[in-house]
Amino acid sequence: MLRPHAPMLHALKGGFYEGTRHFHAHHRSFDHLLRDHWEKRRIEKFEETEKGYRQALMGSDFAMAARYLDPAVSQEPVPPEQYALVRIVDYKPTRVDVSEDLLKIEQGVVLKYFMVNVNLLRTVQYQQVWHFNEAHKVWLLQTDLPALNP
Repeated sequence: MLRPHAPMLHALKGGFYEGTRHFHAHHRSFDHLLRDHWEKRRIEKFEETEKGYRQALMGSDFAMAARYLDPAVSQEPVPPEQYALVRIVDYKPTRVDVSEDLLKIEQGVVLKYFMVNVNLLRTVQYQQVWHFNEAHKVWLLQTDLPALNP
């Protein structure tokens, strides 16, 4: 989709049609289209972000997965030995709740992981809370990496 050009926005809002009924009707529909475009783009950005996070977990690249965590809420860096013997074999979203303003997404995920050292398959429920950082136009995970106990 085309991104609106700033001079065009200025011309519509302060130009020839200002003060007329035609301008206001056109202005509302333009604003509605613009809002729809940015909302769609925000959801597409979430899908891209969540896919990257899922791929990092499935590839056992926990250092990469930690890059999706919001630095303002993440705890200590993940020690590599904590996840050294873990292999995630399934990542299945079970629930997705999106806030009305599309700035927060809560997602439930069922993870199946294999503990290499004890030959054991485990399943864990993992709740994710994502927030959209409008200043940087990125989705950041507000919850820590999943707790994968041996």
